This record gives sequence, structure tokens and C-alpha cells, in this order.
Amino acid sequence: MLRSHTRREPDFLAERKPFLPIQIVAPLNDKASSWVVTFRDGNDATGTPEVAPGISIEKTANRTSYSAVNDVIEYDFLVTNIGSVTLNNVVVTDSFINSAVTCPLTTLTSGQSMTCEGEHTVTQQNIDDDIVFRNVASVTANPTEGTLGSVSGELTIPGPPANNLMTITKVPSITSDADVGDTITYTYEVENTGNITLNNVNMSGVHNGVGTLSAITPTDVTLAPGVSQEFEATYVVEQGDVDAQTDITNIATAEAVPVRGTIVEPTANAAVSVIAENRVLTLDKDTTTTDFVNVGDPISYIYVVTNDDNVTITAPITIADDVINAAGGNVSCPAIPVGGLLPGISLACTASYSVT
Repeated sequence: MLRSHTRREPDFLAERKPFLPIQIVAPLNDKASSWVVTFRDGNDATGTPEVAPGISIEKTANRTSYSAVNDVIEYDFLVTNIGSVTLNNVVVTDSFINSAVTCPLTTLTSGQSMTCEGEHTVTQQNIDDDIVFRNVASVTANPTEGTLGSVSGELTIPGPPANNLMTITKVPSITSDADVGDTITYTYEVENTGNITLNNVNMSGVHNGVGTLSAITPTDVTLAPGVSQEFEATYVVEQGDVDAQTDITNIATAEAVPVRGTIVEPTANAAVSVIAENRVLTLDKDTTTTDFVNVGDPISYIYVVTNDDNVTITAPITIADDVINAAGGNVSCPAIPVGGLLPGISLACTASYSVT
């Protein structure tokens, strides 16, 4: 139980009015936590009665610290009339707490006490701002005689240290057999699992695809503790990805700027396998010669080679024809196009044979 105790000693006024003088007795030892105050009837040195209004406030709380949003700190304010006259319109105020202070009485006779109550509900802003509750309660009153100023009592309640944490989960829409033209949608879910608000939460990543990953949306957000946000990016599989016959990998990093403190930025990996290579070539042989008459007449042949594979062919194309080769000839094929022979593309080779 936290306790703060402030006492305003009675004011002895110069004006001559009915009075109960005050006697203050020191503590019995240096460890005593309060002063003993007693009153007795009496007059000043001239025999004229005087007044001594006085009030004290003692503030206590039900906890010594707070740790989470919606923690409720309950305050008690013990107000005592330590003067010799009745106090009217007794009011306790505390500008820090977010509720009104309620008191059972508004009038206190000499020596009478009452306990007022108030509470404060912890907000995320309190935790973000690392607020140490140094709130000051004040009590005011109107004495029936004399004057009385405001009296305050202060109490300090610290909050939790920053615990900045976030998690990231990444899910690709395709996990295997990605083919040319397929669109992979990456969904990234980032959650603030700490106790401090995170600003400028965004995603960055390293992508090994041949093409370019789209921009990740949204660009950045603010996440309160316990709140998550989905980010998204897309990638269209290119022929080079299938040609490589390796996984398309994406390493994403969640970045953020905490309101206070630092944070370790988490990463998540995703690997999408491409469709397996399926080497298939088709060959169509034809001739452009319709007939021949004499020995030695030439017959021209054309060979159409089509890449029916799903990967690009980069090695030279060669064709063996037993008849042509036996006659000492060969099939002539042009060089592979720059970038290779893509799937579905054909290449024409030629040969000539002399009639025997």
C-alpha cells in the first residue's frame, strides 16, 4: 500500500476571534511516521481567544505499480480536520486520475476524519509514455473562522518497462509446382505481441525470383499491443524460374519503430518449388523435292525441331540421319537463338542427298 501524508498546520491569525490553540508534539523517535497533534482551550498572551483552522490529507493506493492497460488503481484520501474550528465545503481534487473523487461528507468538525475515494484506469498512452504516476491530490475547505489554504498529498506509482515484440507469419498461395505465368500471392501477418505501440510497421524482403516482386501493401501502419495487420505482395513466375529448377525463395522482415525502447525485427522465409523439368523434343522431317529423274539429282530435306519441354534449351541441336550420314553428308542446324530455344519454339535444320 502506497501512502502519502501531507499536513497543513493551523494558521494563527492576527485577527482576534474565538480560538483553540494548537500544540504539536514531536515524534518519539526518528523512525516515527507522523506527528501527534493535540488541541486545548486557551487564550493568547493578552487573554484574547484566537482560532486555528487546519486540515491534513493522507493519500493511499491499492497497488505500488501498474503493468497493463485497464489496470485500475484505487485511491483513498483520508482527510482530517486538525484545526480547532469546523470546516465547510471540503473538496478533494486530483487532476491526474480519470475519475471524480467522491467524499461522504462536505463538513468536518474539529478532529473529525473522512475517507474519500477515486480511481484511475491505466491507458495504453500511459504505458507508451512511460508515465510514472506522480499525482497530487489537493483538499480545500472553508473554515467557520479564519482562513485555510489548499493542502496537497503526492503519491508515486511506476509503470512497466518497455517489452517490444512482434511476430510475422508468411503464407504463399502456391507452395509447389509453380509454372510459368503462375501468380504467387504472399500474405504476411504481423502482430504486436509486446506492450508498447509500434509505429511505421512495414515489410521488406529479399526475393530470388528472376522477375520482380510487387510492392508490399500497405506501406506502413501503427499497431497497438495485441493488434495484427496483413500485408500482401505478388510475384508472377517467369521462364527463368522454371529453367533454374530451384525453389523461389522469399525472406521477409517486419520493421517497426517503437514509441520507446528498441525492437528485434523478426523474419519469415517461404520457399515455392517450381514444376519439374520434362525434356521433350519433337522432330518432323519433310522434303521440298517432289521428284527426281537422274542419278545425282539432289533431294532437299528439312527437319523441324520443336521444344516441347517446359525449360529452355541452351545446348546446340544436332540431328543424325542414317541415310544422309551414310552418303557422307550431315544435317545442318543453325545456332540456338540468343537466350535459348524457349518452350514451344521450333528450329529448322536442313540436309541434301544425291540420288544414286
